[in-house]
Formats: sequence, C-alpha cells, structure tokens
Amino acid sequence: MSLLLFEPLFDSPLAWPELQRLERELGAVESAKYGEFKYICNFQGFQPSDISVHHEGDQIMLEAQHKHKTRHEHFERFLKRVVKLPEGVDKESVRCEMNEKSEIVVRAQKLAIDEPQKRSIPITFKNSKL
Repeated sequence: MSLLLFEPLFDSPLAWPELQRLERELGAVESAKYGEFKYICNFQGFQPSDISVHHEGDQIMLEAQHKHKTRHEHFERFLKRVVKLPEGVDKESVRCEMNEKSEIVVRAQKLAIDEPQKRSIPITFKNSKL
C-alpha cells in the first residue's frame, strides 16, 4: 500500500516530496495485480553480498549489513525490514530480485481460490397441525 494514498491528510503540496521520500525509505507494497503480491524496498549503498532475505511463517525478513574499516575509521551500516505476507499468498512462491536501482523486489503468487459454486438448497415443507 502506498503512503501516497494518505495525501488527503496533508493540505500542503509540500507534503508530497516527504511522503515520496518515506515510501522510498520504508518500502511499498504494490497492489496485487495479476494475482501477485509485490513489495519494493530501497537498499541503496549495499552490495548484493551484504543482503540476506529470510522467510519465516507469514513474514519476510530483509536484512543488510555493510562494514568498512580503514586505518583511521570504522563504518558500519545496518538495515532491516520485516514484511507480513497477506492472507491468500502462496508462501512457497516467494522470490526476490535486486534491480539496477538497488531496490529489492519481493514477489509472491496469490493462491488459486476456487470461485464458490452456486448450488440449490432444497426447501422442505412441514405441515403443522394447530
């Protein structure tokens, strides 16, 4: 779900850039088009070798840790995101990719849910004697 959907809460047009920045930093769940769940999160500044993705129960955990040490300084950066998979998502179909903008994209297919079948329910009539 995009944070931009909450725009009516902000009267100022200056709020849009702030909402867009928050969405880039926190990640965004896109609407499930074509039967697919999709979550996008920015991992700029991390190498693919710094990033790990784990699946536990109905949660996806994305973690990145980068350490850089020189003679005069020590630099460490850590990022963690936990995403709850919505109901109706096939947990076995979860896959992850990193695009050229250093965004991690998590995708999962929705479970095929059979349409409820229409059936007739017979009506029984009982005579009641008063």
